[in-house]
Amino acid sequence: MRFLLFSLLLAVSFLSTSASKKVDCNQHKIYCHIKLLRPDMAKNNAMELSNLIYKYSRKYGTDPHITVAIGMQESGLNSVHRKTTGLIYREKCHNFVEESGSQSDRVDKLCIPSLIEETIYTDFGMFQFHHRTIEAYQVDLHRVFTHDLEYIVEAHIKILKKKVGYCKHHKKDAWTCYHSVNKSKRLLYKSLVERYLLN
Repeated sequence: MRFLLFSLLLAVSFLSTSASKKVDCNQHKIYCHIKLLRPDMAKNNAMELSNLIYKYSRKYGTDPHITVAIGMQESGLNSVHRKTTGLIYREKCHNFVEESGSQSDRVDKLCIPSLIEETIYTDFGMFQFHHRTIEAYQVDLHRVFTHDLEYIVEAHIKILKKKVGYCKHHKKDAWTCYHSVNKSKRLLYKSLVERYLLN
């Protein structure tokens, strides 16, 4: 009985020690960047995200910390879909049959212009892929919509890499074209994202 109690205490002690074990920020810089910005994020979620960002940033040659900062600016590092409500112009049409007593009764169509309120999705996932970006870069919307984190991280980094390529004349600030190539929008985006970059 004593041996069993001792074994149980030893197991509890081991679990509490490993749970409170701190992550080495020299080794896990991306993880620590994420936790600095989102201290409420579960450790295993932050580690999974940091590992994916590290993996695909290395594969495509981008700065992983830029990806963390963009994710923070776009969604607070949450996997969310942004939607908006607006009015859509539609015509409601009704068919009317004019009875003439013959088999070839005339069918008239009456169309009434209407404004119908609709809710639509505009931006998707942690990196808020705009619907035009999804079309232009052939992003798999189903995988984004169902929160496939690995796919979302890789898709974001591939797009970032391409946009950096388009704007390489901006040198170290080429990443700012992720949002727009328009100068004023790009500079505003830079100031917003840089709030989440480490000094």
